[in-house]
Amino acid sequence: MTDTTSGYTHYKGIDAEHLAIAGTEVTVHLGIDGVTATQPEVDVLAGVTAGTALASKGVVLDANKDVVGIRHLLQDVQALAAAGTGVTNADAGAITKAIVAITAADDTKAVKLPTAIAGMRVTVINTVANKHLHVFPATGGQINALGGDAAYQQAQAITVTYIATSTTQWYTLVGA
Repeated sequence: MTDTTSGYTHYKGIDAEHLAIAGTEVTVHLGIDGVTATQPEVDVLAGVTAGTALASKGVVLDANKDVVGIRHLLQDVQALAAAGTGVTNADAGAITKAIVAITAADDTKAVKLPTAIAGMRVTVINTVANKHLHVFPATGGQINALGGDAAYQQAQAITVTYIATSTTQWYTLVGA
């Protein structure tokens, strides 16, 4: 028996184990709070076990939010010349990616970290060999123990990873 009043064909009394429709793409309405899925969407998760990643499939976290089996997890890189001519939070160039290469630090340029989220990491690479860079937290934030809205002086030709421990606090992990 079918019911087409909603614009969909509803098959009543047929369990999913015995339903097979060939030659057409089917949207499945699962009846769980309006959840729907097309066959390609279902295929993305097919065969993936919780806590694993499978090539060309979905990544599914386990109960501890862990995943095993990812070879490379890539992030976008932002190239930024460092905006503004002053050294204030207001005229600093906005960092919008997890990795940013600063190409024009000149002791007077500044960049601003995004609003912090606990666990967030932002890596800033100062590519200039003989000039430092001013790095500000988002308004109301703090880097290390410098005080609210104060700039961290990132040395020349140094990579620093800024690690957020709250919505306002960043700490620095300095590399070479």
